[in-house]
Amino acid sequence: MKIRAGFVSNSSSSSFMVPKASITGEQYEKILNHIEEGKYLGMDKNEGYKISYRDEWRFTETENILKGYTSMDNFDMQEFMQLIGVNKIEAHFEGDDCW
Repeated sequence: MKIRAGFVSNSSSSSFMVPKASITGEQYEKILNHIEEGKYLGMDKNEGYKISYRDEWRFTETENILKGYTSMDNFDMQEFMQLIGVNKIEAHFEGDDCW
């Protein structure tokens, strides 16, 4: 029998990309400020989940694409995008069938 000794992590990473032409300026700003907006929308009240800045996503962008990524997938960006009305067909999440 083999026994593994060492650090084991259950953290996960995630990423998404969305064409800027498919979101409004208001949605864009909400995505960039997702921690405060998520609290405002009550996401931190779901199942005892508390949103903190440790859950923050990072963003890069080109002229046409907004990309987000996180190494600790605690903030539910897919749920958040649904709440702010982003078309689920337009946002593409790594490893998912997009909602």
